[in-house]
Amino acid sequence: MAALDVAGAIANTKAMLSNLSAWQTICGVSTAALAAARIYEGGTDEDEELSLTPCMFLDVTSLPTNWLANHLRGTLAIEIRVELDVPEDQRTTYSTQYVWVWGKFGELMAGINGAVGGSGQLMIEGLSVPTMPGRIDPNTNSGRCEWGFIYSLTVDFR
Repeated sequence: MAALDVAGAIANTKAMLSNLSAWQTICGVSTAALAAARIYEGGTDEDEELSLTPCMFLDVTSLPTNWLANHLRGTLAIEIRVELDVPEDQRTTYSTQYVWVWGKFGELMAGINGAVGGSGQLMIEGLSVPTMPGRIDPNTNSGRCEWGFIYSLTVDFR
């Protein structure tokens, strides 16, 4: 990746996420290319009547840098906002939905854990969860039963 290449870091994050078997399973697809089609950089237009779920949105949320050894060095934070539609058979109670979403949250987190840090893989410094899994208000979401959560990856950036 080129020095201070924000777009490259976003592209690498998208590639890592689209290769996760957990994300491919959630999307009901068998290839990274099809899974990548459900990951949007920055955002996308959405038809209020049609849901984009399952989907992810990637956004840069901070880039603090320091001048060190004659170049800028810092930590790039990439927010991964995940939105999921709860299947009909998992909608019986709020608790059932809650447990199902936390299961998907854990599967994705385990996939990320296995997909970073090795040779040729995305090198992250950390992962935080600024927004825990929660139901998206059906009153503002065309009555749909969707849930969301946010991971934040921090990447060493120079």
